Amino acid sequence: MPPIIRCFALACALLAAGCGTSSRGNGNGSDSGVPGDAGTTSFPDAGTGPLSAGLVVDGQPDAGLGIFDPSAAWDDQADAGLLAYSVVAPGQAQVHSRLAASADRGANWSFVGEPNQPETLTISTSDPTVCNQATCAGNAAHEVPSLIVDPLDTPERRLKLFTHTYFVDASGNLHLQLGHIELQTAPSAAGPWTSAPLLGWTSSSSYSTQGVAQDISTDPRLSGVAHCLLLTEPGALPRAPGSGPVLDLAVGCVFLEGSEPEIEIDLLRSTDHAASFFFVATLLSASDAAALGATDAQINAPDLFESGGQIYLFATPAGPVTFATGSVSGYRGCLLLQLADIESGTLIRGAGGAPLLVASYLGGAGQFVGACTALDALPGLGVAGDVLDIQSSSPFGIFSIH
Repeated sequence: MPPIIRCFALACALLAAGCGTSSRGNGNGSDSGVPGDAGTTSFPDAGTGPLSAGLVVDGQPDAGLGIFDPSAAWDDQADAGLLAYSVVAPGQAQVHSRLAASADRGANWSFVGEPNQPETLTISTSDPTVCNQATCAGNAAHEVPSLIVDPLDTPERRLKLFTHTYFVDASGNLHLQLGHIELQTAPSAAGPWTSAPLLGWTSSSSYSTQGVAQDISTDPRLSGVAHCLLLTEPGALPRAPGSGPVLDLAVGCVFLEGSEPEIEIDLLRSTDHAASFFFVATLLSASDAAALGATDAQINAPDLFESGGQIYLFATPAGPVTFATGSVSGYRGCLLLQLADIESGTLIRGAGGAPLLVASYLGGAGQFVGACTALDALPGLGVAGDVLDIQSSSPFGIFSIH
């Protein structure tokens, strides 16, 4: 697959950054309010103000090229905030997940551990372009983590970490389709963590489907995503409505329209603590991407969270990113949208059908920004997301706006 389908895959070769923020109301001039109950929670709105990495995790091992893709959670049992993130260490081929904790509602973070590692891996493939032979050596990468606390599940599965786990060959090439959505569970952030493939898809390697709980290409419960070449960027949200525990999972779906890769955001749901999922709706279509400022038919990096009794979605459009060596289409900021109805998977939209913005985090002109996360219980974290700085020895970083 082309590298345009992922923040990290894009950013491996070309990076960019900036600095500064602005207050709500000083955005890019687009509609930053929604009707009804929107606005009951006040969000900082950075608009097109430049963003700079500032989040620090104390006590963590060498972070190599840096950290990115934050996912925030609150653990009542530990009375602490939790943060899952990707670390590019020692390099781009070995990206994996780390966890941090905060005892002061997100103002400061301390390293907890690494729930996964870039394990050595050998796969078989029918695609000769992967490594010029039928059997390929490399490692598994674990990227774009989504962390939740699921207090209604059994104690040993109380914490859940979703990642896109995929094959990296011995030459360091990323093969995003040769992978699956993986689920890790643990009783606490310190572990121990148990891993299992969760959602897979048809590819040139059995690695994409071996041992998965569900194959999206064939499972009738997931027919709404059967056209996807792969799922990526999982964003989970646990809920406890009157009918029982529900776990919503927003995912980026990569598919081909003719010969062009497009990305939509789909909503899946589990009522058995992530043992199985079914398709709910397409939250954002590839055609929505253009209405939200994308230059390609690609919208990705979903993150679901609840604030002030309302449920919100972060999403990132593809757009121009300018580097010293030229311009490419990359991640061009985070957009905050509000769900009109989480049960049916619908967003609040305007008269023309385009989703209405609550706030935006686009970075400065041509800056590479996205994905983002937020949580009411962590005001010290605020809105946090990826930003890249090509001039830094650790180009991958996380900004935080309060």
